[in-house]
Amino acid sequence: MSLSNALFWGWAGLFWQSPETVPRAPSSRITAILWYAAGVTIVASYTANLVTFLTVRKQQVPLDTFPNLRAARFSRGFKYGFVEHSAVERYFCHSTDEILKNICRDVTEADQWTVGNTKEGLRRAREENYAFISDHILLEHIISTHEPCDLRLSQGRLVGKFGFGLGFKKNSNLTNLFSVGILRMRENLEITELYEKWIKQDGDETPPKCSQNEEEETQAVTESNKLTFDNLKGLFLLVWGSLVLGFLFLIIEWIVSCYTLMDSKSGAPKTMIDAFKLRMKYVRQNTKIIKQRYTRKRESFSRSHLSPVSKVFFNDRNGSS
Repeated sequence: MSLSNALFWGWAGLFWQSPETVPRAPSSRITAILWYAAGVTIVASYTANLVTFLTVRKQQVPLDTFPNLRAARFSRGFKYGFVEHSAVERYFCHSTDEILKNICRDVTEADQWTVGNTKEGLRRAREENYAFISDHILLEHIISTHEPCDLRLSQGRLVGKFGFGLGFKKNSNLTNLFSVGILRMRENLEITELYEKWIKQDGDETPPKCSQNEEEETQAVTESNKLTFDNLKGLFLLVWGSLVLGFLFLIIEWIVSCYTLMDSKSGAPKTMIDAFKLRMKYVRQNTKIIKQRYTRKRESFSRSHLSPVSKVFFNDRNGSS
């Protein structure tokens, strides 16, 4: 085995291919087996690292739930908090829900996780790796009507959701009237329109300054989980580098071959251009010979796979011709 064949075999074995020329000696075969094992390990390790990278990347779920928020504290160094001595703090700390109690314990035991007011909480949410916990209606109003539009309101499960009602005298005639009227307004989406006007549009008819589109956010998360060019940039660079390197070696090979033709014998080309033309002539002749061989092999294969009737027809046609 020549040096060029050995190098080609080494690279082919690394990518699980079997070239035509293989080692024959026992010692060479032992080395080949070890090299095959190394190639399998290298390719399998690369594949496992790529799958791990994509899996971990997709598992970075949005912080829409308190369990995910607590998990982000340990995995991504995320902080969260609420206004100190506020109703939100009392609700979390006196809740029977274990998750909310853990959130309260995390905030109160940590250093400077609570804030003095809502404005400070929004500032930290903008400038730091921080999630501000507050009343949903208040946050939705501030995020929808105040610029800059760089905050996101979580779409997860609401906790501590309280409703308001109207109180009337017992057996009052107004009870049924107001109940039916509220139901009618809800069916006609009038309550939804009032909510949009006063909470998201700040009391006017203009669209919200900072509208949140859940479909766009979902699409953005989906787009971020797709396999892009940056993820496989190294592989593409390897392929392109191999193509460029192969082209450079081709040029060098042709230059050396032309010089060999110039020094081969008397009557050889005298200039580099003449040697290049002669080299192209050899290439065209070799290409023609290869085409003829391929045509003969294809005709031979076609004859060997013809049915008996077709063979008779083929032979009669050839005989008549």
